[in-house]
Amino acid sequence: MGCRLIAIAMVFGCTGAFAASLGTDITYFDNRVGSSSNSTNNSWWNGGTPDSRVNGGLDVGEDQEVEPGATPGQKWDLEGMYLTDSGVLSLVGGYDFEDGQDGYRSGDIFLSVNPTFASTNTPGSIEPPNSSGAGYNYVIDITPAVYSGGGTYTVYAITGLTVGTGLVGTNTFSQSNPWRLDYHYIPNLTVVASGTFDMDTYKTDAALASAYTNFSSGYVPQGAGNTTDYYNHYVLSGFDLSSFLNLDEVCVYAHYTMECGNDVLTGYLPCAPVPEPATLLVLGMGLAGLAAKRRFGKAA
Repeated sequence: MGCRLIAIAMVFGCTGAFAASLGTDITYFDNRVGSSSNSTNNSWWNGGTPDSRVNGGLDVGEDQEVEPGATPGQKWDLEGMYLTDSGVLSLVGGYDFEDGQDGYRSGDIFLSVNPTFASTNTPGSIEPPNSSGAGYNYVIDITPAVYSGGGTYTVYAITGLTVGTGLVGTNTFSQSNPWRLDYHYIPNLTVVASGTFDMDTYKTDAALASAYTNFSSGYVPQGAGNTTDYYNHYVLSGFDLSSFLNLDEVCVYAHYTMECGNDVLTGYLPCAPVPEPATLLVLGMGLAGLAAKRRFGKAA
């Protein structure tokens, strides 16, 4: 993955010895914002910085927005998804990934490999797999580990499962589906990887911003206001995708939400560029020339 992910950001944990490199921001804007047609005026926009990648730099993207019609507030806000050069996935948000919020628990992370995007996606009013859950290939099962305090996760192959037949959806916002793996299906699934994770907490914007060395763009959480609610930020990190995927050869779409579906966080790692025909021709001529040189050398 060396050439695909070059922006590296370091996070130094404020609540423990765990430290992680967030890496490149792969957050995928889903085109769903608040209750207004103008995303900078939705029901939970609170002064975020416009993102150059969203609507020509006019809108704020995933930072400081929850799903349309959802309960507003930083405590429900899922803000960014990041991937290191070595393939470690991290989530950032105002939502407490470990303890949940108001009794609503943390979900699992779903992955679609080489997904097919709808032609109407600009980039994502409809998610690639869709809200039925069809099209996801793997799930990073983290919910039980979070609440047992074990700090471990298990990756299962789930191709063919949908909401109601192996996956669980939310009771409120279908666009946030799926929420988690149905644990009744676990004995029949193939385990493809496992590992450990951790969560760091940042109580102020300044503390979080200072942790992102060499980080100059993307969905940097920027909670505004004077109440504590706006200052909660959490980093959930340590999910090693490279342990079961060759990230130099595949595209990957990731989906995460919490139990109530108040917000959904998605990320996308594009496929490696395919060489243009002219490049392939030059490469082929070079290989042919090398082969001819070797044959000539043997004849001599």
